[in-house]
Amino acid sequence: MSQRNRLALPIALLVGLAALSGSAHAVVTKSITDRKGDSRTGFPDISSASVRTTPLYVTVTVHAYKPFGVAAAPCASFTHKRPAVGDEFVVCGDGSVQDFQHGRTAGRARVSQPAPDTVVYVVSRATLRHPSLIGWAIQVRGGRADACIRRFHDVCDAAPQGPGARVYQS
Repeated sequence: MSQRNRLALPIALLVGLAALSGSAHAVVTKSITDRKGDSRTGFPDISSASVRTTPLYVTVTVHAYKPFGVAAAPCASFTHKRPAVGDEFVVCGDGSVQDFQHGRTAGRARVSQPAPDTVVYVVSRATLRHPSLIGWAIQVRGGRADACIRRFHDVCDAAPQGPGARVYQS
């Protein structure tokens, strides 16, 4: 084996290991459903949600039982902690990713409404501070003004159900 070939093998191994370590997050999709009629009157009623995580992005797709305007769209809440101790990041229909832990805007999400009863958020993992574990929930907060929180001191609908309930994935 020549000197050149002896060096090529370790370099190839290092490049391969570097590529594997850079893809620590596999592509994972998890979905949930929510029962019909459990939202407060006049607000979107969550039907189902799915979250797809990749090494670079988190894509949230939320369906409701009836159409809604993007300004009133259900929000996505994210946390890195297990068990969840509140919302760390929340993105709603305006696309602003709110960092509740630091009281600031963390960045922007791409927002689309492919159907009148559906909203899709695409958030960069960098905006969420590159978590290795993401806990998520869908919340009807009542739009940008948090009408549900202000009026009822709670969300108008949530999936999964229960205080602090989250779906976790990498």
